[in-house]
Amino acid sequence: MALQQKVYTHVVPAIAGMVEAGNDAHYSAVAYKASTALPVGNFVAYDSENAYCLTNVVKSKKIIGIIPRVIAYATPGLDVNMTVPAGEFTVPLVRGHIAVKTATQAKVGQNVFASEKDGSVGTADAVTLEGYVPTNFTVEKLLGDGSAGTLIIITNQGAQNYPAA
Repeated sequence: MALQQKVYTHVVPAIAGMVEAGNDAHYSAVAYKASTALPVGNFVAYDSENAYCLTNVVKSKKIIGIIPRVIAYATPGLDVNMTVPAGEFTVPLVRGHIAVKTATQAKVGQNVFASEKDGSVGTADAVTLEGYVPTNFTVEKLLGDGSAGTLIIITNQGAQNYPAA
């Protein structure tokens, strides 16, 4: 067995779908079935073709919330997956503070949008963003430099008081 070559001394600030300030988190009162695979940390909408189902294709649909990291799904013999498989049930976060991965450059205070194609998160100062649907979330904190692919905290409850990094 090889010896460990690196030791990380910093705690990871968050992972996509991690709920921040858990006592302020509000979830849907109903568990919904995933009609498509739902990536953790992405927005979801009602599936108009299937009753009590959610989809991550949000174009022209009512956004209900965002999939939190509550349960990691595992298939025997495979790695843990951060996706709710189609056919499984989940309860989306509808109000609160949550860490997500941004697909666009982000700044604190920007509006948050859901991709029409897959529910992934985009941000902008404007009230519209091409290829995205507006949400009621805003960027609260950057967990890095805010570049595309980094983690940010978004909220629809107002700002929290975070200590300076």
